[in-house]
Amino acid sequence: MAGNQAGALAEFCAVTQATETQAVPILEACGYQLEAAIELFFAAGPTDVADPPPFLRQPGDDEVLARKLQQQYVQLCPRTYDSI
Repeated sequence: MAGNQAGALAEFCAVTQATETQAVPILEACGYQLEAAIELFFAAGPTDVADPPPFLRQPGDDEVLARKLQQQYVQLCPRTYDSI
């Protein structure tokens, strides 16, 4: 990571209280333009790495989320699921 990218990452994390894991994709999406990245972060709202906003999702993430929701549904409503 270049020096100015590392500086942008540190400042982004300090301003937003985001983790580096959350910050890097947003900074990369904004070409490491700090102001744009901070605006995007707050416009999208705080995010959980496990459920990133749509603009940060990778192909296949929806399938993983669908499986997770299906597993939760089966645990909560096993009889309903068996009758489908």
